[in-house]
Amino acid sequence: MNLTSRLKSRINAFLSNPQLSQGMSKWSSKVLIVSVGLTITISGVRQIGLLQSWELHAFDWLVSLRLPEKQDHRLLVVGFTDDDINNKIPYPLSDEKLAEVITILQDNNARVIGLDIFRDIKIGKGRPELNKAFENGNVIVACGMSDAKKDQGIAPPSSIDPAQVGFLNVRPDHDDIIRRALLISSPPISYPQKHLCNDPQQKLQSVPFLVAQYYLPENINITVPTNNTPLKIGKAEFKRLKSNAGGYRNLDTNDYQILINYRSNPEPIEIVSFSQLLNHQVDAKIKDRAVFIGYTGTSFKDTFPTPYTKNAITPGVLIHAQVASQIISAVENGRSSQILYWDEWQDCLWILGWALVGGLLTWRRSPTWLVITSVVITMGGLFAVCWVGLNSFAYWLPMLPSFFVLVGTSVIVLWSERIRIAPEIDWDSVREEESKKKEQSERIARSEFFQQLQEKANQLQQQLIYEKHDLTQDSYYHKNYELSNELSTFDNWLEELAPKAKQMRQDWENMLTQSLAQKKESIRALAKRSQYLLNRYEDPNK
Repeated sequence: MNLTSRLKSRINAFLSNPQLSQGMSKWSSKVLIVSVGLTITISGVRQIGLLQSWELHAFDWLVSLRLPEKQDHRLLVVGFTDDDINNKIPYPLSDEKLAEVITILQDNNARVIGLDIFRDIKIGKGRPELNKAFENGNVIVACGMSDAKKDQGIAPPSSIDPAQVGFLNVRPDHDDIIRRALLISSPPISYPQKHLCNDPQQKLQSVPFLVAQYYLPENINITVPTNNTPLKIGKAEFKRLKSNAGGYRNLDTNDYQILINYRSNPEPIEIVSFSQLLNHQVDAKIKDRAVFIGYTGTSFKDTFPTPYTKNAITPGVLIHAQVASQIISAVENGRSSQILYWDEWQDCLWILGWALVGGLLTWRRSPTWLVITSVVITMGGLFAVCWVGLNSFAYWLPMLPSFFVLVGTSVIVLWSERIRIAPEIDWDSVREEESKKKEQSERIARSEFFQQLQEKANQLQQQLIYEKHDLTQDSYYHKNYELSNELSTFDNWLEELAPKAKQMRQDWENMLTQSLAQKKESIRALAKRSQYLLNRYEDPNK
């Protein structure tokens, strides 16, 4: 028999063990019940939003661990800094100074310019010069879209073409972190002082979305989103964020918004100051770039927290530039258009899978220390899978719920299998002791025992006759009356031993149905009685 055949026969013998089959059936049923129950529980808790904060922080942590990416040299931010005020550039920026900045950018052939500065009213001198700069057509002017909380919005300059107007509104999450970007929206209600950005009849686009469209070649096909089809620019799809996307629950998704796929770089886009631009120190960096103009100084309070900077030091203009970079990179470079996520039913299957893994790690024949070690290693594997999914494929996988069910299933099954039943007993020692005693008891408990006992009795009868009376087999029949007393004594011994053996076998069978705590005490007592009975069987004179 070759090695494969012997291995196959051993496996078949192992699996055909009725006790093993029964134990595996109970254990596997317990794993399945606990896994499904815990998955339903965690999914329910997740559905009502109790895990949202934790999941968002776990998401931020994974985002911060992404591998670094190159700076996007197609964009440039011209930031008004605290040092610019020290260099005697007046604040707030006058129309004249803003017009000068835009003119320099246009003279150096910037492809498109996006303003993160409102100009609903005149500031200082230079409004005619500013309007003339707007007439070029490659300037996207900002407005503030109204909301339903008494905010009437901020109107764009009256002379501007509506096609050049975009909103700058952002939607922070409950912890004020910017994770989402608005692309298309409409004002929720109308106000008496109506303008473009508080009219519910208007379909407005964001400044970074317009900048990205203007930057891309004119022959790029743009598919307008509908209720059934997503926004599509070239081959890149930008799917509308769902209310239960990833770790979010019951999110307001009336606007067309996506998850921001931040570029992993401490300086994702180059920033130059107003002073540098006005002194013509960066003219060579402007040509053919998409340029954003905004406030970058900390004193202007136009900064926000992001998954990378939770202490609110990221300028708003840089966030808008990142959104534009995200759109352009998706169309031109095939970079992921947004952070992706699964549907809810797919999340549930994923979570159930990790729950089953947690249960399988508690294989009832494995030592407890090995189970715990396996669970810890598997947790590391789960983290690695979720990190690779986000870093390499921009997929937001439900890591935290999976951790909960993995650990929860392992703990519950392990507790019910071992710790709860016998916390004071060394499982492996008891099992080994029980196995040894059972082997010893089988010498008496087997069905052939009584037949062997009768054969032994016959042999002892013949030996007793020959030794004590030195008789031949023929003379035995003539002297039978002399042996009647001795034979009667032996028959009495045999009759006394047989019921005891039967009772002993019944006691062993009863012991197998007892709880583990009772078994430990019963094994020692039964073993002593079995040994005594065995000695009587081998030597009736004892």
